[in-house]
Amino acid sequence: MRLADERRSLPPHVLLDFARQGLFGLQAPLGTGGLALATVDLVRVMQQLAAIDLTLATLVGVHNGLGLRPLMRHAPLALRARWLPLLAGGRQLAAFAMSEPQAGSNPRAIGTRALRVDGGWRVSGEKHLIGLASWAGVLTVFARAFDPAGRALGTVALLVPEDAPGLLQGPEALTMGMRAIVQNAVRLESVFVPDAQVLGAPGSGMEVAKDAMGFARLGIGALCVGAMKRCAQLMARYAARREVAGGRLLDNPATRLHLHELDCAIAAGEALVAALAAQVDEGGALPLDACSAAKCVLSELLWESADRLVQMLGGRGYLRTTWRRNCCAMPVRCAFSRGRAKSCMPTLARWRGCPATASRIPSAAASARPRLPGNWRGCLLQPPGSGRTDAMASSRPGPCWPRRRPLQSAHWVRQRLDALRRRIESETAQAGNCPAAEAVLARVAGYAASIGDGDAVSPGEAQGIDPMLARERTPIVADSQYEAMLAPFANCVTKQDRGAEPGAEDVAAPSPLSFEPAGHEQASRQVAANAAGQVSAASLERVLGCILKWFREGGAGDAVMPAVDADTSFGDLGIDSLASVPLALELEAACGVAVSAELLYDYPTARALAQYVDGLRDGPGALVEESVGVAPG
Repeated sequence: MRLADERRSLPPHVLLDFARQGLFGLQAPLGTGGLALATVDLVRVMQQLAAIDLTLATLVGVHNGLGLRPLMRHAPLALRARWLPLLAGGRQLAAFAMSEPQAGSNPRAIGTRALRVDGGWRVSGEKHLIGLASWAGVLTVFARAFDPAGRALGTVALLVPEDAPGLLQGPEALTMGMRAIVQNAVRLESVFVPDAQVLGAPGSGMEVAKDAMGFARLGIGALCVGAMKRCAQLMARYAARREVAGGRLLDNPATRLHLHELDCAIAAGEALVAALAAQVDEGGALPLDACSAAKCVLSELLWESADRLVQMLGGRGYLRTTWRRNCCAMPVRCAFSRGRAKSCMPTLARWRGCPATASRIPSAAASARPRLPGNWRGCLLQPPGSGRTDAMASSRPGPCWPRRRPLQSAHWVRQRLDALRRRIESETAQAGNCPAAEAVLARVAGYAASIGDGDAVSPGEAQGIDPMLARERTPIVADSQYEAMLAPFANCVTKQDRGAEPGAEDVAAPSPLSFEPAGHEQASRQVAANAAGQVSAASLERVLGCILKWFREGGAGDAVMPAVDADTSFGDLGIDSLASVPLALELEAACGVAVSAELLYDYPTARALAQYVDGLRDGPGALVEESVGVAPG
């Protein structure tokens, strides 16, 4: 669906396939081409569609909930007989025209007017952000009704064909998400609508609207549950495969806590949606307040789930090719800039209470110097309670802003730090009560029964599926694509091609895909050439000294300093990707050679890193210093 999103249009074959499967008439009678599903089954369909793609689920939901339901429940028999076969069979789409530029969905502010005339109504007004409007064959239009004398009659719901004289399709809204389906403005210029096309009684149009919108909100709740399940599947796949410094990402308590919380939210949301659907099927009145709650709460939980998914994926969350379906494309928002910091929560948990970090905050805040226009300073930089914080129009600069601003910044930073500490402490306590990693995976695996567990790949999309997110681990590119990538190197001459050619140097040709840093290979050969397996005591002492200094300065937070020796793994010491950056800088300064953070993964102990340092140091005197033996193997 990524191509459909970029093209702002659905492929025709998708609409045809949906029509053949009866998805445009989920609750329409069988005789009209519908499926006559119960509401409990309809919400299950919405869940599965949303897990595939939010755009597809929204298309089906708008057509069935907002377009078809008013016709089925409130239209005269003749009107139903005319339109239901067309709509349920997918030969036409239906739209719901309520929102207006100044009114939104507030019925009291609707400006569209329906004036009573002989045989019907004359409708004039403007609607906007109407889903499927320009694709629809018929629209349910809501207007304020007036009699010929201008007396208000309430609200009227009218079924208006798209070819009615005076109905004009306006420009499409260029939305940020779900771009593959249309939302556009509609203008009605004295459109005549006969009495036979009134839904319900004149003046009771809001009852029609409330019923349709309440039912649509229930559908949105189901849609959110399905998308949340999909987020959980992707999070579980990635966390189970991603290796970090401390081991598998799924084994991190913070990761398990987030997955467990998401699983609990899914269970609660699914129970709410199922209970409301069962109540509707039992013939009870549609609980409008509960349906609104389902929409509001579950949509917020969905965005939170998508945010956490983006945060867990780190850099992958910023790649467009990662989002092969719109399940999480819209909520990305600023999640990447926020998420890269939030993904460090497991590491921050080790730093809580770290005096070395906390001591830097006031000085860092005090060093900040805002560069705001002078006429903003007085209103933006005064302390709270000064009476001027809301004086946005003030033109006089605040005389004390340079002195007060750092104090306010430091106070704000301390408050945020305290809130972060409380959150980490709360999560740390909760993480101890989480199920084991494999139990969480088993719960998430159970979602496949309701939403499936496949990888939807649309025809025409060249990009492969990320193996960290795929159902089964697959190559990033197909064999044919991989061969095409290597084609430019097909004519490269190698030692094997030259054979015993006289004068050929006995060295292997460099790999065209090698990205090792300069000096890395030379240092590796130097280490390998150290036949006695020795490392200089000076280099080993420097490396161990830097590690101990990192602990003393609070690098591991309030964790107890473990016993450190030359062969202790950096991962066991809690030195992860975040900690390796300052540690590498410290090592570089102490040893006098270039040390990048990545090298702490290639040489994961003090002894191995000291050997690397010896290999980089210039001159034969590098190994003349006092040496210590390295056990074979």
